[in-house]
Amino acid sequence: MASPAEAEGGGGRRGDGLWLPGLILSGAAILLRLAVASRREGIEVDGITYLTNARALLSDFGAFTVLHPPLYSILLTPFLWLSADAEWVARVVSAVLGGLWVWPTLWLSRGATDARVAWLAGLLVAVSPSAVEASTRVLSEPIAGLTLTTFFVVLVRALRTGSLGSAALAGVLGGLTTLSRPEGMAYLALAWVVLARAPRLVAWRASRHVLAGLGVLTLVWCAVLFPYMALVKRDRAALQPLRRRGRGDPPHADRLRSRLLSPPHGSDERGDHRPGGGGDRAEEEARHEKLAEARGGGAPEHRGAPEDDRRPEHACPPHPVG
Repeated sequence: MASPAEAEGGGGRRGDGLWLPGLILSGAAILLRLAVASRREGIEVDGITYLTNARALLSDFGAFTVLHPPLYSILLTPFLWLSADAEWVARVVSAVLGGLWVWPTLWLSRGATDARVAWLAGLLVAVSPSAVEASTRVLSEPIAGLTLTTFFVVLVRALRTGSLGSAALAGVLGGLTTLSRPEGMAYLALAWVVLARAPRLVAWRASRHVLAGLGVLTLVWCAVLFPYMALVKRDRAALQPLRRRGRGDPPHADRLRSRLLSPPHGSDERGDHRPGGGGDRAEEEARHEKLAEARGGGAPEHRGAPEDDRRPEHACPPHPVG
């Protein structure tokens, strides 16, 4: 492991040889991911939600799904202007983030071990099938891996130098990791454990310095998360009365109702009147079912259906009495 004197500049002389080879490896990783992404093999449900949230940030924040991690959607938003094909734009952004993930991996491995291990770790991130696949779908794994690995790089620097600025930067990166993947919050506890042992390991010899580092790291981490936490709390508070009563429209129900009851794009609004097509009535019943499920209600109402149509087929006609 590098000594504190060698690591003052985030790696010092040991990291000087990483720049050009690291740039080449990172570029090769981006090209590999773009080639795989061009096959466009499906999109996850989470990917659709990320794209919907990114569009909502541009036009209608009311449609934003607050309970979904927001960082990836925030990064996608400024790039949606580049093309009408939002899915392809998202795949390109993921590929670039996955290629950039190589950089902090090289720096972290080089600072903690030696050049051979650093290049092996960088190659694994660049060409590992799981890492490539995660970076070619519309998912948040690339940005989570990038911010988390960079968080560890900065945390190691804070441990070696005793810098409160590095501790604050580590808090920012930890907060961004949590905004990309909820489990990122667990790394705050890990940082506490590591910093608590700092007097035995690194430059922070005095207990007050350790406490100051922990305080700065935690405060900055929570400050990054606070706006998102406030939005989640507001969203949950709005849903609580509806859950207690078991009825009523959820937030933005009017917008949801208009989407569910609107005819599909490119379809005939009057329905399919071909034999076996179902016609207006089948479409209307399907839309009422979707609306009832979205509103959390019971069975959908069959409005406008004749009484005879709702009678079971096996029922016998009424017989006169007498």
